[in-house]
Amino acid sequence: MLRRAALLTLLLPAAALAQTPVTASPAYANRTACASTTDTTTWRWTASVAPGTADLYRLAAYSGTNACSTTVPNSGDSATVAADLTGPTQADSASIFVAEIQAATAVNCSAATDQPVTLCVYLVPATGNAALASSGRFDFWLAIPPAPTITRVTPGDGQLTVVVAAGTATSTETATGAEVVYTVTCTPQGAGSTATATGNASQNIVCGGLTNGTQYAITAYGVSASGNGNRGATSTPYTDPSATTPQPFTGFWDGYKSAGGMEPGGCATGGAGALAPAAALLAALALRRRRP
Repeated sequence: MLRRAALLTLLLPAAALAQTPVTASPAYANRTACASTTDTTTWRWTASVAPGTADLYRLAAYSGTNACSTTVPNSGDSATVAADLTGPTQADSASIFVAEIQAATAVNCSAATDQPVTLCVYLVPATGNAALASSGRFDFWLAIPPAPTITRVTPGDGQLTVVVAAGTATSTETATGAEVVYTVTCTPQGAGSTATATGNASQNIVCGGLTNGTQYAITAYGVSASGNGNRGATSTPYTDPSATTPQPFTGFWDGYKSAGGMEPGGCATGGAGALAPAAALLAALALRRRRP
């Protein structure tokens, strides 16, 4: 009975083989990884049937989404990735060079836009019909952002608050969406240390730990697809001295003293001394109200 069940599994027609998802880790490659000869990604899948020991898996990749061919590729075809996996198990995996996926899909690593591809795992039995057993997605994140624009800089106590706007997309720089993360660099014009901070477009991005009274030059650049390494061009420096020079915070007490006030417990002179008559009047009114 067991032998008969195993035989029926091997002879399942292609239409009866359910598909399960392929997961890739990592699930993307940036421009550097796309052109690498050493970067790899691991495919994992679980077939809906248990393959026999004489069966094999054939891995392939096609440009686009949901693009697996209904015709099982022959071993060595341009779409195939790596060598066939022999001695397969129902839950299986393979480490694949990113370069093999790139070659199979003919993705241009210098393309201006992101390129999705479909990962395909075919079960090829020793006897019976081969079929697509599993499919998934892999992304070549290739877009880079144009140089952003610094729209506002506000000085604070030991810090500068910077607002960045996405640059205008070009034919070669297309990443301008919410996934772009901007790095702001605050460089002192003289002695001092450079500070950096990150954030998204239109957010308040704060360069902290700066020296009050020192002017800074502010620049920004974007990295696309949540920090995948595709760095864009740097903005034009923002150097308005009135906006890019941190200043110490001036509160009420600082203002009072700068206007001529004295330390607590002393007498005020100058402009602040004018408050004394008003204080005396308020005290007299309070005493008058308490009389029967």
